[in-house]
Amino acid sequence: MENELEEADLRKRIHEGQAEICGDRGEYSKIDSLVPSPPYADQRMPGDLRPVYNSQVGSEKQYITGVSVHQNSNDGSCFKNHMEQIISLLLDKPQKGIVDTIFGTEEIYEFLNGRKIEALLKYPSYDKE
Repeated sequence: MENELEEADLRKRIHEGQAEICGDRGEYSKIDSLVPSPPYADQRMPGDLRPVYNSQVGSEKQYITGVSVHQNSNDGSCFKNHMEQIISLLLDKPQKGIVDTIFGTEEIYEFLNGRKIEALLKYPSYDKE
């Protein structure tokens, strides 16, 4: 009985520590307690979660104008933050936004249009049609 209580206490302390690391995020990685770890397609073993970072690079005339790193695995949801960062660092705002189909949403079109940046976007199902 005493052994079971000790094991239960240990599990409780482990769980409390995990909950503290997780904070208000939905998950965390044992490898890096500061980064949420959404699963990605190249997992070698079930349950083998690794931190996922999303990096985006902006360029103009083959020169890099900005780089951003995000803890969200979805490219589209990081685009606005990436563009805000680039706009805040450049002397002149970009004239055109030319992006891949993952970014071709109405939300991103409105974002670019609201900043008077010409939006050259393909909507996600463009290539299927």
